[in-house]
Amino acid sequence: MVQDPIVEAKFDAVQQLVDTRDYAGARLILKGIDDPTAREWERKIDALHPPPKLSNWTAHLIISVIAFAIGGVALIVFFATFFDWRIDYSVRSLAIVLAVAGFAVAFVTNKLGKR
Repeated sequence: MVQDPIVEAKFDAVQQLVDTRDYAGARLILKGIDDPTAREWERKIDALHPPPKLSNWTAHLIISVIAFAIGGVALIVFFATFFDWRIDYSVRSLAIVLAVAGFAVAFVTNKLGKR
């Protein structure tokens, strides 16, 4: 097995976490160990208790928030171009396209997430 006492202590901690069924904590420690044995333990833990997956609702919420953020920032840039005459019209056009696209994506993902 592993010769490094620090790594051995980490494996002991992982074993204790698995014994208490704290699989998420065990996975977290194993990710920080650069050893083939850690990858083997990760596979065993995944077989015992598969890692949680994002639900569709969560994925849609994340996409919606990102799209609203992009649309909001683009809208701010669009309005900011009216205060500075040196900004090119292409920046204003790109900002409005990004704003519309961001809000459209947010709207669609929001509707899909409510299904």
